[in-house]
Amino acid sequence: MPNRKFDLKKQPLQERAKFTVDVIKQAGIHILREQGYAGVTTNKVAEKAGVSIGSLYQYFPSKEVLVAEIKRDHFCQLRQLFQQAYDDTAGQALPERAKAFVMASIDAHRLDPVLHSVLNTDLPDFEVKEDDDSAVSVRKWIEKLLDDHRHEIRDGVSIAVAARLSYSLVEAILHDAVSHAPESLEDASFVDEVVLMLLAYLKPAPTG
Repeated sequence: MPNRKFDLKKQPLQERAKFTVDVIKQAGIHILREQGYAGVTTNKVAEKAGVSIGSLYQYFPSKEVLVAEIKRDHFCQLRQLFQQAYDDTAGQALPERAKAFVMASIDAHRLDPVLHSVLNTDLPDFEVKEDDDSAVSVRKWIEKLLDDHRHEIRDGVSIAVAARLSYSLVEAILHDAVSHAPESLEDASFVDEVVLMLLAYLKPAPTG
């Protein structure tokens, strides 16, 4: 099956057009939060946004295009959290940077937890651009961090594999916490334990 591209029909250039697109996306986000992907229709979104269906179709020819744009915007916000953590801890040791990664992950789950869950679990498998996948871009950030600290991690470990596993480990723990014990995200000892687990995987085993 050929890949389908879910891009805007046209880019808004004038301020009024940008405002219209933003209002439509906010309406789409509201419906995603309340009803999930299955509840989104272009007619519902247009009504919620207070625009005509024709105005919506000028930019979003289908609900898939609208949701893809919402996903791009959301994951762009997430990437900024991780990039900020990387920049803020430049020059620090691996344990401090590992904690910054865990904290950025927690902040990502706090950003818009309902929308985050819908975008990660409730969407059908439709094709979007590769860089729409936050896991890919975050893993690239982790790869860069681990490469900065290659001398602090186990000999022979693949940086790409370690980045993927580190990301998957932290994400699995945090998804479980959000579902079953959301209060733990505010617990400093919980954060410390996640960091210790991550470092136990990355750092050489103690000798003697």
